[in-house]
Amino acid sequence: MKHLSKYMLVACCLLCLAGCGKKEKDTTTTEVTTQEHASQGDMVTTQAVTTESLPMDADGYYIANDYVKTIGETINVRVSPSTDAAIYKLLAGGEVLNRTGYNDEWTKVLVDDNTFYIYSEYVIQTEPPEGVLPDEKEQQATGLDAVQKEKKVVIDPANQAVVNAEQIEIGPNSDVTKSGVSTGNVGTTLGTKESELNLTYAKLLKAELETRGYEVILTRETDEINLSNKERAQMANESSATAFVRIQMNYSENSSLSGVMAVCMNVDSPYNANLYSESYRLATRLLEGALDKTACVNQGIYTTDQMMAINWSQIPVALIKLGYLSNSEDETKLVDASYQQQVVKGLADGLDAYYGY
Repeated sequence: MKHLSKYMLVACCLLCLAGCGKKEKDTTTTEVTTQEHASQGDMVTTQAVTTESLPMDADGYYIANDYVKTIGETINVRVSPSTDAAIYKLLAGGEVLNRTGYNDEWTKVLVDDNTFYIYSEYVIQTEPPEGVLPDEKEQQATGLDAVQKEKKVVIDPANQAVVNAEQIEIGPNSDVTKSGVSTGNVGTTLGTKESELNLTYAKLLKAELETRGYEVILTRETDEINLSNKERAQMANESSATAFVRIQMNYSENSSLSGVMAVCMNVDSPYNANLYSESYRLATRLLEGALDKTACVNQGIYTTDQMMAINWSQIPVALIKLGYLSNSEDETKLVDASYQQQVVKGLADGLDAYYGY
């Protein structure tokens, strides 16, 4: 019986060892289309730094502007972050892509100048493509040559003192119309008029950018003007500027909301989808700059096809909402002169980053 017990003990140990470390294959989330996975040595996280302090966009992705390489045999590029989503195309391992955002599960990448999604397990952070030097990355990402990348910016202080109630198409060839422009909101604590505050920040940003060698055009320099959002976009289009930046405040029925938000068009905008990649990058840089100089809450990047000035733009465009006039703390900070200088320097830094300086 002693010998039998010994053999039974050995057998049990062998069975235990055989079962240890066994892992179920998750066939519902595997994004490599062949059965052969990348080696365990390649299965590394794409986050090279602690992510707690990194800004996130409105979809919950850490904002990035770097490069990743696909690993594995054949990788699915999805139109949305789901294994049920349509596959835009298949990529071989070793493809280098511009990454614009990521989380633990999915990575946003630019493919054919549009945003798509790859399962994060099958990309790894890498160096820029061969022939792209670090100081050339920004220029390559823009698709603009040196002449087009002249530091000429149009800044639009959103709103004005008087409502323009004329019904105007929200975009080229659109059947949808809306009022030309509004007066904006009024602060709930101090009674701050949004149109005036937008203009204050625009003038300060113009002055800061000019010290950095930019040519800057303001769509308006007074609150007493009647200029629709379409006309503001047309001013930018006709200016030979290489970026169109709109400054505005935010407002919500939820008075606890605070922080900075950036806005650009949808990736599939019916009006100017060709500008999405550049506009998203502009929005990213402005948001990063503002957050870097303040302790604001990051409200991320919001995309929409309902904003007239964005829809009519023919150059990269982004709207930066600097805070909530419906939030007492935000409104108090927004009217403070020293805080205004911090924000403006952050926005200027963001534009420097956008232009690759």
